This record gives sequence, structure tokens and C-alpha cells, in this order.
Amino acid sequence: MFGKEKDILVHKLKALESKDAHTELNKLFDELAKALSEKERELKQVVLEQYHLQQAADGVLQIHGQPPE
Repeated sequence: MFGKEKDILVHKLKALESKDAHTELNKLFDELAKALSEKERELKQVVLEQYHLQQAADGVLQIHGQPPE
């Protein structure tokens, strides 16, 4: 996590020092958008895995005659 924060600070510094701050800020935005997309994919995967685990647990409970929660 600290690596990403460091990268963001480096891009901000480059933007401040650059003659073309707009380009540097666009690079920063692109990097942040990519990181956000990756985190969204990870979250969706975890939610899907949790759903499947819950479905499996409910199935086991039904086999043993216990109602699912």
C-alpha cells in the first residue's frame, strides 16, 4: 500500500516541477483509475467466493436437516 502512495506523491511532485503539469496529472489519474479497477475486480472476486461458500454451507446444513441461516 505504501508503494502506491509513494508513486502518487512522486507523480504530484513531477507535476509541480514539470512545464507540462497537465500531462503529469493525467498520468497520475490514469494510474489511479487502473489501481481502482484492480481493487474493484479483487472485491468482486471476494464477494463471489463468499457467496459460493455461503451457498455450500447452506447446502450442507440442509443435508443434515438444519435450516440455513
